Amino acid sequence: MGTRDRRASYLAGLLTYTKPNVSRKRRSTPCKQKNRGVTFHYYVPISGRNVEICKTYFLRIFADTPKFVRVIGQQKQKSPRSSTTPDKRGRHEPPNKTDKAKLDKSKISQLAKQYFLKLFSEANIAIKNPKKDTYRTCNELKMKLMYAGNDEPISLKQQQNMHHNVAELVYQVKIADKNLSKTENSMTVLKFDLQQCLPTPSLQTSVVFYK
Repeated sequence: MGTRDRRASYLAGLLTYTKPNVSRKRRSTPCKQKNRGVTFHYYVPISGRNVEICKTYFLRIFADTPKFVRVIGQQKQKSPRSSTTPDKRGRHEPPNKTDKAKLDKSKISQLAKQYFLKLFSEANIAIKNPKKDTYRTCNELKMKLMYAGNDEPISLKQQQNMHHNVAELVYQVKIADKNLSKTENSMTVLKFDLQQCLPTPSLQTSVVFYK
């Protein structure tokens, strides 16, 4: 029906209450006895007249919760005109609301992270750390060092250090050429990356990573 107030006003017109004429004591202990103050009657409009039905079917027809209908009944009892009061939720700021100027940026980023993690979880999207490919020679030397004998580790470690030094030298040359291209108009440096494949089983060595 558009709004909560319009729905409550409509259901209030289909809800009446009467005081019971006779009360039956269901328990012998006085402190446990609960005397019902009023009896509610539920109606639905059929062919221009209201037909009384039970509470269960009343809730099913209008798809409302027992608490919502109970609140309407309580408001009708308190109101002199047997009407409902407008919904006051969200009309005023709560007294314990934190001022926007006092909000810490770190708290805002943390709340945003939790919000997006929830969205990604509902969409079945996983967030993982990026994977980097490893060079074949590095993998070979690493495996040989893991299963090497007593005399082999020294020579294998020297080969590994030499390989790392060569790789670092190539990386430094790339940085130098990149910086030089920014000052020399006649020089152009091109960098590109190979497309990653998705092998099964998952391996990071460059031979499988790009082929």
